[in-house]
Order: sequence, then structure tokens, then C-alpha cells
Amino acid sequence: MIRKAKIAGARKQYTPEYTFPNCGEGELDVAVSEKTMKVLIILLAITETLSQSCKEGSVVNDHLGQRRVCRGGKLSVPCRVRKEWNGMLPGERFRFVSALKKASAQQDYKSLVTKHTKQFDSIHNSRQFLAWHRWYLLQIENILRKVDPIVTVPYWDWSLWSGAPWLDQIMSFWSDAPWGFGSNGGRDGCVYSGEFGKDKWSLTNGGCLKRNFNGNPPDCIAVHKSLRTLAHKFTKFESTLRDTLHNNMHCRIGGKGGTMCSKQSANAPEFLLHHAFTDKLWSDWQKKETRYKNAYFPGIIYLYGLASLSIAEIDAIPRQKFTRLSSLEFDLFMAKKRREQRTKRTRKCRASNPSKSCLKNAKLNAQDNKLGFKVEDVIEAIERKKKKRDEVINNKQG
Repeated sequence: MIRKAKIAGARKQYTPEYTFPNCGEGELDVAVSEKTMKVLIILLAITETLSQSCKEGSVVNDHLGQRRVCRGGKLSVPCRVRKEWNGMLPGERFRFVSALKKASAQQDYKSLVTKHTKQFDSIHNSRQFLAWHRWYLLQIENILRKVDPIVTVPYWDWSLWSGAPWLDQIMSFWSDAPWGFGSNGGRDGCVYSGEFGKDKWSLTNGGCLKRNFNGNPPDCIAVHKSLRTLAHKFTKFESTLRDTLHNNMHCRIGGKGGTMCSKQSANAPEFLLHHAFTDKLWSDWQKKETRYKNAYFPGIIYLYGLASLSIAEIDAIPRQKFTRLSSLEFDLFMAKKRREQRTKRTRKCRASNPSKSCLKNAKLNAQDNKLGFKVEDVIEAIERKKKKRDEVINNKQG
């Protein structure tokens, strides 16, 4: 009864699975064996035949269990869907565990894990953490899909199990069954049960997987509160997600001397599901609105709205002068005089011409000073463009 109540509350804060941006619109970055490819081609041909009568906009799971959307009478390229561990069937869990065990013996997998270990300090600073680990998960997932082309990295929502996180029942996360991750470490810290036990599996350095379960991870209310952080407070959101949630769970699993609470943490199989959950929380936060999607640290500017402006509107944005080309550049790169004269005309900035404004005597903050223009000027130009577009749409509808 307690677990049902937690799950019901959690559904309001985020969805049970998530997909990559532009899902179903591009090709998957997957390498498979020649034999597997032949089988997939045959199955794909069957699916394409069946997909001709699909309903526009409908979402179906194909013969391989992959989500596909009907567009123009045909099913799109399948999405990669990352499922919550407790919502997966034993067969799906077993498939992932098997693929992970096989992939972990390969050099490309070991190299990535080693990269995480060597770069541990730098990739866990605030500006690297979220983006770097999103990249890492995707690379690991690509390696897994070489072993099994429909496997994706699941995530484990440990916040729903804050009161009883270390259950080792047959269908729990820490199950000793062939589809589980095994339970706690023994007196020496080594895990002996399950598919990742000492006799069946080892770290990249040959050592055993160690665990020392302790305490309780943050609950679903703590997760919900983090997702309520406003867009302009990205620094607070990132810090909460990284320190309060992510860091906490690492050492609740590993404890003193455990793999997950060390620089060797990427070796632990549960590392992937823990980071997939962390990445999902960031994804859920980003999906709220465009301003959440584009939010990052101050000083890292992504002016996505520039694409909506015309060249004339861009030229109207006041900017600092470029340093004029000197005889050094002309002598080295521009043998033709005509090309030299055209370049000089292009680089000239005239304050008297409103379409080519120079930024003069303006007080710039540290960020704007680095860029050579006021970010606020660009944002205002984008907002004006958006307002004009909305007015046109409203007039047409009126």
C-alpha cells in the first residue's frame, strides 16, 4: 500500500520513461553484425509493409518492442526509449543484464569506463557534470546495442524506494535472480550473489564489485522539489541534482570502500541506471519550456533565437568593432586587390548607418564584455520578432 501511494504521487512529477530529442526523425547510431543486420532487414521489410495502413499520429510498438510513430502513412524510425527498471518485465531485464555482461568484456566498453575514472575530478565539476554524463550514457548505450540492437539503458527511480531501498526479493532491483543486480557485499565488501558476483564478473582492473548499503536515499518529494526550481535558477537546480540527489545515492550504495562511492564507480553496473535516472531528471526539467531547455550557467550563452532574425535585424544589434585587417593578413591570404577592397568594406562598422550599429561608450558586464555585445540587445530583438509574428497570426485568426 505504501509503494502504491508513492508511485501515484510520483507520476505527477515526471513521466515513467523518456526518449531522445527528435525521436523517430533520424537514424540510430548503431553498429550490428552482418548476420543480425540481415535479420533486421527482413523484419523491417515486414514492418514497412504492415505500416502502410497506420493511423496518422498513432504510436505503436513494433515486432522488436520499439516505439514508432505513424507519419505520412508510415511508421517512423524507432525511438530509443529508456524505461524505469521496475516497469520492465523479467525478460526485458534479463536482456539488458546479458547485454551489459557481454559488452563489459569488450575493449571499447573498458576504455570508456577508464576514461571516466581518469577524468573523474574534472567531469564532476558543475559545468561538466550533466552534459558529460549524458554523452557518456549515449556512448555506453551504443556499445550495448552492438551486442543487442534493441537494448537501451534503463533507469532506476530509487526515490520511490527511499523507505526500503535495499530489498533483495526476486523482483526487486537487488535481486539475485538472473535478471537482477545481486545484493549487498559480504564481510570483505565483495558482492558474491547474482550475475555480477565475484565468481561471475569483475571490474576493469580485475577486482570484485563492492557494495556497502547504508542509510536511505532522497525520497520522491525531494526529487519533486528539485524539479520545481525555476528556469533562471539553473545553478541551484544543477547543484541540487548533482550534490543532494546524485552524490547521495552513489555513497548510499557504495558506502565506505564500495565501488559506487569511489573513483572506480563507472565500473559498477548500477552506475548506468543511477545516471540514467539523473539524466532523466534533467531531461524532465528541460522539457518544461524553451527557457528551461536552454538554461545553463551564466557566461555560457546559447542565442538560439538568432535563427529567427533577418540579416537586417541582426545588423541592427549594436556590437563592438572588429579589429581591422592589417597588411599582414592581406599579404598572406589576399593576392587580388579587388578581394582586399571588398573585405575592407564588409568589415567597416559605421555608427551613422542604423543597419550596421557600433557599440559605443556602453557599460558592459563581464559576460557581455567577453562577447563584444549586450546579450540583452539580442534577446530584445528576438522578443520583438516573436511579438510581430504572434500579432500576424492573431490578425489572421481574427
